[in-house]
Amino acid sequence: MAGDDAGRIVGLPDYGSGLPRMPARGVRATLAATKEERMATRTAVERFRSHHEQLLEHVDHLRAAARELPELAPEERALLLERILDFLNHELGPHAAAEERVLYPEVARRFGHREATATMTYDHLAIHERVRELGETPVESTARLQELLYGLHALIVVHFHKEEDVYLPFLERSGADLERVLAATEAEA
Repeated sequence: MAGDDAGRIVGLPDYGSGLPRMPARGVRATLAATKEERMATRTAVERFRSHHEQLLEHVDHLRAAARELPELAPEERALLLERILDFLNHELGPHAAAEERVLYPEVARRFGHREATATMTYDHLAIHERVRELGETPVESTARLQELLYGLHALIVVHFHKEEDVYLPFLERSGADLERVLAATEAEA
């Protein structure tokens, strides 16, 4: 074999430049870098999921609070709602805002359309509206408070599952720099 045919396997089609070429650093160095990138991505995803697990521990308290609400005195209800609202406004709210500033734009860019995350942003609006209603509902309106707490619990849990089961795997498959995106999301929260 001479010239352009040198190194070509006889009988296989020539795909030309359509196939990626190995960089000059060699196969082992490339595999090591790829493994490091996968480990960094896995670490970022694990941190994101771990943060969601921590938030979900508090979110589960919403359901428990809804069950216990009728048995509490009005003063106890007020104190419980104050703690719940503190969590929703000062921990969950900033988490959602950071996702909207960092994570969702990356997902939208990867999907190729700025409205690709509109349903997730709508979830945030629905959650925010129910949090506002929760803060405005009198402690004597036990049934309405229970409704709002159960609804918030369901909305937040489903929302987290969509992020973890749809968006994160999609971002991983799309080649997004998850370490950068998720670290930026964490820093924003």
